[in-house]
Amino acid sequence: MWYPAAAGSVESEWYVGVFRFGRNALEAPFADTRRHPLIVLSHGTGGSAAQLSWLAGALVNTGFVVAAVNHHGNTATEDTAWPQGFVLPAERARDLIVLIDRLLADTQPIRDPRIRAVYAIAPASVALLHREELASIGVPVRFALATDDQYIVFRKTLRAIEDHLPNATVITIQRAGHHAFLAPCSLRGTLFLRALCTDAREVDRRALHNRVGRDAATFFDNHLRP
Repeated sequence: MWYPAAAGSVESEWYVGVFRFGRNALEAPFADTRRHPLIVLSHGTGGSAAQLSWLAGALVNTGFVVAAVNHHGNTATEDTAWPQGFVLPAERARDLIVLIDRLLADTQPIRDPRIRAVYAIAPASVALLHREELASIGVPVRFALATDDQYIVFRKTLRAIEDHLPNATVITIQRAGHHAFLAPCSLRGTLFLRALCTDAREVDRRALHNRVGRDAATFFDNHLRP
């Protein structure tokens, strides 16, 4: 979880492997006792909750509380990846429902009315969904898509959104690849994990994160504030 920390909380740098996840005040007290809108984060295939720390920070700075989960069988935080974690996407939705339940001590079906807006970053399966599945989405959705995504066909994904989700909106990141949405890398990562850590010359990963973070915060601000 990420939330506004009380004044005077001591921050430390957060590293995991070659990735730098920013500065955080671990287990710091809340800055206040006000109610804050909740954003839940779902990481990409084979990723982790920590990889979205840059997005969480941008949202917290705008006044949200953010919670994330590592999807069992589909996360880099576990030693083993399980086929179910990759081919049963509904399990990921249930993970988020359990997360909300744990936070609010409540139970709901798979379509959870507490989820009132969705910000989807480089989602992998949009172009594969049936028209009826996309049309059934009844909440505001905004997509962040990279034009040079190595795993997602940008034009097919954009066409599916335009054809079947006419009320959805899209922010397009020119020349960026899929891994540009990962956390910034250390020098070691840049040298030895170029596939994950190196972006096109025109792409500044930190600037991209700042842009998408601001965009997500504005989107949720528009749809979740009273």
